Amino acid sequence: HFPANTDHREETLFSKRLKSSVLAAAAFLITASIGYADAWENIRKAGTIRISIDPAAPPYSSLDEQGKYAGSEVAIAERLAADLGLRLQIVPTSPANRIPYLITGQSDAVISTLSITDERKQNIDFSVPYFDASQALMARKASGITSLDDVRAKGLKLGAQASTTGLDYVTGKGFD
Repeated sequence: HFPANTDHREETLFSKRLKSSVLAAAAFLITASIGYADAWENIRKAGTIRISIDPAAPPYSSLDEQGKYAGSEVAIAERLAADLGLRLQIVPTSPANRIPYLITGQSDAVISTLSITDERKQNIDFSVPYFDASQALMARKASGITSLDDVRAKGLKLGAQASTTGLDYVTGKGFD
């Protein structure tokens, strides 16, 4: 699943990262399922693994022009299912419902731009991270805004997606 213009060196680097990610995702799967001791056995017997992704999160996951799931997290999910000898069922989710889907057994694992937080660790288990995310403030260069203090001083509003660590961060800094 590599673009035609990808050279062999980039393909090899991607493959190595993908293999590492699959191992991390496998650990996540085994520990983060709905909490039953026999969750893995149920998945194995069904022959299908249900993995939640957020199709509105390119380049990690999205729907392509043909309506098929695409992106790095989709590639990880596909590889994980293949390595486990299971069929893959992608369960489309959003930041607001990916954890509830996991907890209620509507999915077996989440591979979906999900940051690790202490609050989330109280409800679900995590694998070794496969991506290091951070928060960033973006503004037009001409605005002169370089910090949250600048935003506050100018009385501006911030936008953040609901049920995300980005929203948690800005509300923790006193924005509503």
